[in-house]
Amino acid sequence: MLTVKEILHYTFMDSLELAAGQGGLGNQVYNVGILEYEPPTDLAKYFFKGDLVVTTLFAAKNDPELANRFLQGLIEIGVAAIAIKKIFFHKLSNSTIQIANQKNIPIFFYGETVYTEEIISAIKEDIQIKSCYWKHEEKLSSILKGDKTQQEISDFLYCVNPNFKDWIQSVYLCKKNLKDDTFLLSLAETLHMRNYKLMTDPSSAFIKYGEGILFLLSHNTKDAMDASTFLEELGINLKQFYVGVGICKDKSREFTAAVESSLYVEKICELWDQSILFYDQIGIYKWLLPIREESDMMIQYHKFIGLILDYDTEKKSNLVETAVHYINNAGDIGKTAIVMHQHPNTIRYRLQKLRQVLNFREEDRDGFYEQLYLAIKLYEYLKINC
Repeated sequence: MLTVKEILHYTFMDSLELAAGQGGLGNQVYNVGILEYEPPTDLAKYFFKGDLVVTTLFAAKNDPELANRFLQGLIEIGVAAIAIKKIFFHKLSNSTIQIANQKNIPIFFYGETVYTEEIISAIKEDIQIKSCYWKHEEKLSSILKGDKTQQEISDFLYCVNPNFKDWIQSVYLCKKNLKDDTFLLSLAETLHMRNYKLMTDPSSAFIKYGEGILFLLSHNTKDAMDASTFLEELGINLKQFYVGVGICKDKSREFTAAVESSLYVEKICELWDQSILFYDQIGIYKWLLPIREESDMMIQYHKFIGLILDYDTEKKSNLVETAVHYINNAGDIGKTAIVMHQHPNTIRYRLQKLRQVLNFREEDRDGFYEQLYLAIKLYEYLKINC
């Protein structure tokens, strides 16, 4: 939902002055209301926890004590914040400042040149937009968990965009070094306000999902469009993001698979530190990622990798690290030794120890490298998803 801090970034709020309650800038704003004539004894009838209250304090224009009663009454209700237009009052009493700071309720003053109606309109629009983001994200999460019928999925897609064509391509975009949701919400706002591509291509849409933005591009055929060009036309600098481009799928039967493929690929972007990857570029991970949904396979994986991790913990060794470098250097002992700053014989010794820990016999044609390869690739992927 909308936070008080986000409202500070409205362009017409440049003159906003924070007078108290800085600790409440993260407060959620669920509604906006105007205080003008309501008696202080009836505030709880008109205002609620999470409201952002806009006022001139007209009813107390000649009575600072009455103004304190209004403000402190709103603070006790637990409103999200209070914005006072600088007409009758230009500062707060010490007692109100103290209570606002204790309760973490921000109180602002804004200039006479800012129209109250403009503040209310902007906040209400933002609340509505963010509520839509949240509802779409919640429904998409439910779909990906397998909790929705095919008809419910179709209804969801129609709600997101009734102009979707028959084939859906999912593109998942995550900001590198993301610290909180503020950037994502700002990006979503920008996309919503600009509406650049969506005006010329009404068959596409975007959804805020998890720690990123999910774009749904639709087509008449299975042939997908150039996703990188699509994003660049939206003004997105791909170097700042990890972008996973999924498979183009039939929306009526395989929407979930389309979305999951882009989520998978984005994680490989993080693993390989690549800004953008397409599903066809992720190699062995096309085969490995579905294993996560197979309980028997995951049991075998955890048993396999667990033997190595347990040995490392007990002996304070680094067999897992050795295995990772060995696999990522295509089984080349010399390159592994260079990367780990070790003698090749040390690497050979550790590999032999790995065989022993994993109960592989030297004389067997047992697929040691192949099984280690699969386990390590899955280990690396799961490590960044825990």
